[in-house]
Amino acid sequence: MRNQIRIDTAIKNATKHEWGIVDLKNCGLTEIPKELLKCAHLVFIDLSNTDYCDSNSRNRISSIPDEIENLINLSNLNLKNNEVSHISTKLSSLRKIKKLNL
Repeated sequence: MRNQIRIDTAIKNATKHEWGIVDLKNCGLTEIPKELLKCAHLVFIDLSNTDYCDSNSRNRISSIPDEIENLINLSNLNLKNNEVSHISTKLSSLRKIKKLNL
């Protein structure tokens, strides 16, 4: 429940208040939230897992979808310690990416 509140708050801040940074590490996500993939203003997204998080809170994101191309201002995408096995070729269209951590 606590993770869901964090997720909902972060999505609301990104979509309604246009925050440029989203931190959803250790939230039990299995995919990149679709709402975030519509936020062209996002600059930094952290969906990683720390080494010490418990298994229930561990993100298990396996795919970077085509919609990633909408994030034209994204400079940092952190998916460290996830299960990424598919990366859309559309990721290469993001010209502002400076750091990609898989």
